[in-house]
Amino acid sequence: MTIAEQPRPTAPAVRDWGSFVGGHFEEPTGDLIEVRDPARWEVIGRIADAGPDGVDRAVEAARAAFPAWRRTPARERAAVVGALADRLAEHVEEIAAL
Repeated sequence: MTIAEQPRPTAPAVRDWGSFVGGHFEEPTGDLIEVRDPARWEVIGRIADAGPDGVDRAVEAARAAFPAWRRTPARERAAVVGALADRLAEHVEEIAAL
């Protein structure tokens, strides 16, 4: 079997993503920006174009969260970041497929 004859993997379904603000994803509204696989130039997802209002919401949420995060001991913050790394590792194959 030649390389050209080998079956090509099917692309994952294209998903629309809203902005991540205040600890959750918002429903995407307005314009969407296509995210493309740089190797094949296929659309692999779409993300919300947050615009000025979306950026303002995200900045306000970050400002509101910062005082509590600042008071969190470094050991606890490291544990949160470590847990995030673990979750990413759990989904490494899915992420790599993107």
